[in-house]
Amino acid sequence: MSNLNNMESIRQKRELLKQEFDASLDKYHKITQAGLAEWLKNFQDGKVKLDKIADLEKLIEIDIMLQNYKRVVGGGGDVNGTN
Repeated sequence: MSNLNNMESIRQKRELLKQEFDASLDKYHKITQAGLAEWLKNFQDGKVKLDKIADLEKLIEIDIMLQNYKRVVGGGGDVNGTN
């Protein structure tokens, strides 16, 4: 019976870690989305010139990486984390 309790405890800890990890991914995704929106607004307002396109490229790369990582590690769902 003790072995069964240990396995259940490990399963619960694993699930808690997964939930915390998923929450962190969601936060990072929101940050990159906000960064992308801000960059686009600044670009449209003429505050960002084409020589700063590397900032946009990096934000897009990070956003894509987080979306892909969430699909692989997070267990599926669409790019917004829903099924």
